[in-house]
Amino acid sequence: GLGNNTTANISAPGTYIVAVTAANGCVTNDTTIVIQNITAPTVSIAGTDTLTCALTSVTRTASGGVSYAWSNGLGNIASANISTPGTYFVAVTAANGCVTNDTTVVSQNITAPTVSIA
Repeated sequence: GLGNNTTANISAPGTYIVAVTAANGCVTNDTTIVIQNITAPTVSIAGTDTLTCALTSVTRTASGGVSYAWSNGLGNIASANISTPGTYFVAVTAANGCVTNDTTVVSQNITAPTVSIA
């Protein structure tokens, strides 16, 4: 069902057979196997995840793909510099074009110390 041209547009994995007829009427067959790689990337996010009075920004770094897209305008590279607590999303694209989304939560600990004067 792929036609009678020298080129076939194949969009589904499988085994395909082509019959080629020479000018002298002789026919020969050849086979090609098309596979599909739909493995999603395995994503991990590393780095410090808590803002403090002394640490006003943290870097979270995603890995597992070839391109990255962070939410909240954080950019399109693996590392995101975050200065506001919250939940952040990253879309990670593998070399095969498959995408996986992951989240990271950045918290904030700005509890002042308890002071006592004696």
